Amino acid sequence: MTNNKNLVGWTLALLLASHAAPALAVTQTIGDIDGFGFKADSSLMRATVAPHTTPADSDGDGIIEPGEFLPDLDLDGRVQVNCGDEFDNRSAAEMQAIDGAQMTDRALTPAPAAHEAMFVFTFPTPVVGDIDYGVDHFINFVFGDYDIIPGSIEVDGTVVQLTHQGGGQDGLVQKASAVVPWSAMADGQVIVKVIAPNEPYLAFDYVLLDTDQIADNDGDGIPDNVDNCRLTANQDQADRDHDNVGDACDACPDDAANDLDEDGLCGNVDNCPGVSNADQADVDGDGVGDACDGCSDPDHDGICSGVDQCEGTVFPEAAPTESLGVNRWALGANGVFVTTAPQGKGPKRSYTIQQTRGCSCEQIITALGLGAGHQKFGCSISAMDQWVATTTAPGN
Repeated sequence: MTNNKNLVGWTLALLLASHAAPALAVTQTIGDIDGFGFKADSSLMRATVAPHTTPADSDGDGIIEPGEFLPDLDLDGRVQVNCGDEFDNRSAAEMQAIDGAQMTDRALTPAPAAHEAMFVFTFPTPVVGDIDYGVDHFINFVFGDYDIIPGSIEVDGTVVQLTHQGGGQDGLVQKASAVVPWSAMADGQVIVKVIAPNEPYLAFDYVLLDTDQIADNDGDGIPDNVDNCRLTANQDQADRDHDNVGDACDACPDDAANDLDEDGLCGNVDNCPGVSNADQADVDGDGVGDACDGCSDPDHDGICSGVDQCEGTVFPEAAPTESLGVNRWALGANGVFVTTAPQGKGPKRSYTIQQTRGCSCEQIITALGLGAGHQKFGCSISAMDQWVATTTAPGN
């Protein structure tokens, strides 16, 4: 940008309130971390001499970040006002905002005029037990194309000078940090002013209030302070299970509890997510591991092991082999015994697999040593009553 810029200033009122949970630090972001809203592909060039072929996104990671450059949109070798380099990449929500977010992701040019940009952070005051109680914080400020002095930020009266971009760095994106003493945090509000009375073109990506200065260990453009994968690049910050650990570094991306029982198996595939059982043993094959299965039922007859008097029950059973006799009983497909009713009134009976403790007529025949007639025509009422009485007796 050349020195023919006009005297100008502006006022930004950026308000963001977040509710800090106990034992958490105050972390608030004004604006979104999106590289000034640009889709930083290879078509965006920085301001250089012809032929203007140096990418604005120098590391090619798809986001314009500190150390890179606002694009020279008209490719004239300069980034400045009234030269085709104004941009407005705000989302619909940002455009409609009244808290100051409407002033981010755009080129701020001379109108409307005021002499200071102001950021107001409002938050619940940290209390004893919160990890940032009594701790100094930082204002972290990401801005682009500051080349007309003076320029500074003022944090509750403390002034920090902004670094003037050097020659050949037109459109440079920078970060600045300023200490917020605990005394300034204790009232639940931090006021930040940007003072740049002679700067007619400037852009803000975001302002961050946090306990640390901006760092980006994985180089994905997302500062560590708010990055859900600090050591693994993941610009999209995808987090399917909403556990604040990004999918790119989450060992259990579909398990918000992240292997609660620490048996090496994520909860979404663990057959006992709350009980450690690395072997995943499941004798009855019901999808619930033996370690937490309150009803191991290998033959799937609905009767748990330990109660089931006859393992290996099948539905429907083999008996009778010829025909089901009158007042004779055999286990049906639904766990209820069926019969052939008499022509007259006959005794009223009904039997279920629960009453027989998991035994079919065929198994009852074997257990009681009954004759072949029961096998051919089904268990008699007396046989059924005897078995039910025996299996429900105390101790059985």
